[in-house]
Amino acid sequence: MKFSASTLTAAAVLLASGSAADDTILGAFIFGRHGDRLTKPTSTLTTLGAHQLLSSGQFYHARYLDPESSLHIEGLNLTYHESQLSAQAPNSGVIQMSQWAFFQGLYPPLNTLKGLSAEISENEVISLSESLANGTDLDAPLEGYQYVVSQGVDEDAPANIWIKGDESCPNFDASSQRYYQSSEFKTLNESTFDFYQGLSSIVAGGIPKAKLNYANAYSVFDYINVNSIHNGTFAALVSEDDFNRVKWLQDRYTTDLNYNASDSTTVIGAKTLLTAMFTNLNDTLVARQPLLSMFTGSYDTFSQFFGLTGLIDKDPQTFGGLVNYGASIVLELFKTDNDSTPRVRFLFRNGTESTDALTPYPIFGQDVAGIKFTDFEDLVNENAIHDLQGWCTACGAWKLDLCKPVAPVYEAFEKLLTENNVGIFGTASSDDLEQTLRTILNTDSSGLTLAGAGGIGAGVTIGVFLIAGLIFLACKKLRAGGGTKAPVTSAKFEKDDLSSTQSTV
Repeated sequence: MKFSASTLTAAAVLLASGSAADDTILGAFIFGRHGDRLTKPTSTLTTLGAHQLLSSGQFYHARYLDPESSLHIEGLNLTYHESQLSAQAPNSGVIQMSQWAFFQGLYPPLNTLKGLSAEISENEVISLSESLANGTDLDAPLEGYQYVVSQGVDEDAPANIWIKGDESCPNFDASSQRYYQSSEFKTLNESTFDFYQGLSSIVAGGIPKAKLNYANAYSVFDYINVNSIHNGTFAALVSEDDFNRVKWLQDRYTTDLNYNASDSTTVIGAKTLLTAMFTNLNDTLVARQPLLSMFTGSYDTFSQFFGLTGLIDKDPQTFGGLVNYGASIVLELFKTDNDSTPRVRFLFRNGTESTDALTPYPIFGQDVAGIKFTDFEDLVNENAIHDLQGWCTACGAWKLDLCKPVAPVYEAFEKLLTENNVGIFGTASSDDLEQTLRTILNTDSSGLTLAGAGGIGAGVTIGVFLIAGLIFLACKKLRAGGGTKAPVTSAKFEKDDLSSTQSTV
């Protein structure tokens, strides 16, 4: 397929079925997948991948920013205004670069906008040229390139849970290990073994034969898919039947790892994303900023969201499997001409081709046409993880440095120390700590020793000292940067680390 970087043609196609012309769009939250890349591990977004996300940005520009669109977001300027956009992406090469490419389409160079609409005012765009005092005339670089601000989030930052809530989550990893030990997985792993081994001549030099099995369904598909796109010689070796079977098995694998109706830990990434969606849309409704939010993430979060919201159970053919590069899900905040009540609807676009429609679907079994925002808030309260402490609890992630400050016992102990003028991150001696604890317990230090204490009072004292001592040591370790992550138990089969649930680019 030949792409043109200088036109907006693909973006104007298929704005959406199911969005009534008399609706007033108040705001939107978009969550998108990255574009085409090389095989993992990689930090390289391909030229094709950049074009895919550019096209996606153009699509949403035509829908939400163009003043002539019937679905233009009320109050959203055609040009970039920092207060109107909230954007986050992990500090990961492929994902972050994908978001940048998206913004090149969403906010194209100003020279391409000039004259596009009569509604563009002079005070809405930056100067495309200027004259200096010395007589020099300058044109804006890159045809008036718009510099969009996006928050890059580190893996160990608290904000990362809203984009990739399953990352560094011990309980999510444990649920994956339970799947690998399940009879369902073992049956599939055994029944497909000969098929995967038969691929060895095709992937020779790329994937060791020992790793050709269902346990590595994602890595096998990824390798074959990437090379089928970028290597004509390789593509000729892969039959359509083999490719389709590898794809089907990968779809099954991705869905089973990221959605189990009886295990809520499999959808942790969706539970945190749901809160981010609500928070941003609520800010849109209350403060009218941001008007548009864009988060970019990984395929597994899509599967988890589809599972959490009931879409996989309702329509497994559409939602059960790996989404395409550049896929996007949208929550639109809107009202109708007949009813000023704010409402929310969900839409899904599986790709970036001109034929990929943005289609509404019902979430949580609600009306496909949308639900009241207050009802959406109730669903969020019922199904989402609302804060870092909730995530740390759900993940059992108290060993992570980012969780220690929100641990309930940590907070209580820190408060007691603060009230008694001993800093938890200070250099208090063990004598200072003991004296503080005795003050807290209102105990006479001269009449009580740990060795000689007896009865209930001593037992309580010992318990408090043990807990306090552990916290004290943990805090000292945290101050020294000694926090560690919980280990993940390895499965009892030859599994490629690149296909683990910790690597989802």
